[in-house]
Amino acid sequence: MFELSIESKQLNIEKLLDTGQVFRYIHVDKGRFILIYGQVYVLVDQVEDGYRFHCHEEDMGIWQDYLNLHMDYVLLNEEVVKKEKRLSQAVKSFEGIRIMHQDPFEMLITFIISQSKSMVQIRKLVNGLSEAYGNQLGEWMGHKIYAFPRPDQLLHLSEEDFRTMKFGYRAPYLVDAVKVFYEKGHEFRELSTKELMEGLLDIKGVGRKVASCIILFGYNKYDVFPVDVWMRRIMIELYDKKIRKGLKNPNVKKLLDKHIEDFGLAFFGQNAGIAQQYLFEYGRSSLK
Repeated sequence: MFELSIESKQLNIEKLLDTGQVFRYIHVDKGRFILIYGQVYVLVDQVEDGYRFHCHEEDMGIWQDYLNLHMDYVLLNEEVVKKEKRLSQAVKSFEGIRIMHQDPFEMLITFIISQSKSMVQIRKLVNGLSEAYGNQLGEWMGHKIYAFPRPDQLLHLSEEDFRTMKFGYRAPYLVDAVKVFYEKGHEFRELSTKELMEGLLDIKGVGRKVASCIILFGYNKYDVFPVDVWMRRIMIELYDKKIRKGLKNPNVKKLLDKHIEDFGLAFFGQNAGIAQQYLFEYGRSSLK
């Protein structure tokens, strides 16, 4: 059993699991979690000065990678606040959240499913898919634990199969996503952010917001800035005049998501994806 001591400024698992980037975990009770990554899982207890991972020390590298613990978020947070002082309270309130390093295929399927769905609905659909087609990894106190299916485990599914599982209009998108990733997924890891964006946008049902989330959470490239309805509202509230100032026609009636995305990338630079998380949390807590 391995115990990890890391200050709460760097890691807070409970807050992290509520950021909308991860949907497959079990919150057993206060301070106790089951994390699932690829074909493995771990029981984690919160202790006074960190977390106790119920695994061998040699396996801890898996969870350090999953939780992205090689990144110094205290330093990154300082850089974000230096760029935008209005985020100082959000950074303080949400200390301990970080961009996790998740499986790219799981992120592809999850964020296709996520469109127009609540977090509760997304979790239900993604967990249902895992229980139906993923490997059962174990069981803990009545909690059956499943891996997310690999591409080859979903390759035989038809649109009708996905519709039967309540995926609705996303069914053809999921069929295409599984096929593309099965054939080209190994190539995606070698691509630049720009190339990866182009490759993901070729998949049915994947727009820039979904592609940006996949790149950010699945490939850990931070030079993306996902924009959805909520982020659009936040950015217009905070930066409307600045965004317009950079446009050829500042008086355009309605800002496009691409205008907002381009501004976020230019303003926050290489840390745009990290800043986006704090902006999202800032909006959820501060804007009515």
